[in-house]
Amino acid sequence: MNIIDSITQKAEFIGNILIEEDRLSFKTPHMKSSGQMNRAHFIDMGDIVYFMFDHNDQLLKIGKAAGLGGWYSRMGEYCKKRFTSTGKETWDATTRKIYNHMTNNYSKDKRYVKVLAIRTPRIHAVVGCPITSLPVDEYIETASKIEQNLIQLAYKEGCTLAFCREKDKGDNNA
Repeated sequence: MNIIDSITQKAEFIGNILIEEDRLSFKTPHMKSSGQMNRAHFIDMGDIVYFMFDHNDQLLKIGKAAGLGGWYSRMGEYCKKRFTSTGKETWDATTRKIYNHMTNNYSKDKRYVKVLAIRTPRIHAVVGCPITSLPVDEYIETASKIEQNLIQLAYKEGCTLAFCREKDKGDNNA
C-alpha cells in the first residue's frame, strides 16, 4: 500500500483550508452549535501529524502540530490576515507558499486544501535527575519524528510536497 492510500485509510478528515483574497480560512465539521470552531475537539486531539491535499488528492504537505495548542494554534497561524493595519506582513513562509501555490495554479473554485490528521502519541519515560537521583516523569513528543519519516517516505514514492520546506534527504543535490 502506498503512502496516499495509507493516509486516506487511516487519517481523520479535519476540514478544508479555503484560500481567500487576503487570508486563509478553515472550515471544519467540528463546530459548536454556535457556529464557532470546536477548540476543545482540536485540543483533545493532542499532538498530530497533518496532511494537506488538493482537489485532485495530490499530497501537498505533511506537517506537525504539537504542544499545548496543537492544530488549533497552527490554524491560528495559517488564518491570520496577511497584513496588519500598518501594512506589515504577518504570514510565515509556509502560509505564503500555500497561498501563492494555490492562487497561481488553481482556478477560484479549486482553491481549497483538504486536511487530514493522525494523532501521534507521546511516549512516557522516567529518568533519574542527575543532581538528586529522584525519578522525573516525562512525556516525549513523537510528532516530529513521525512527520519527518512520512515526508521522506512521500518523497521516495514520488510526491513533490509543494508546501513542504524540508528537502528530500535521498537527493544529495538538494
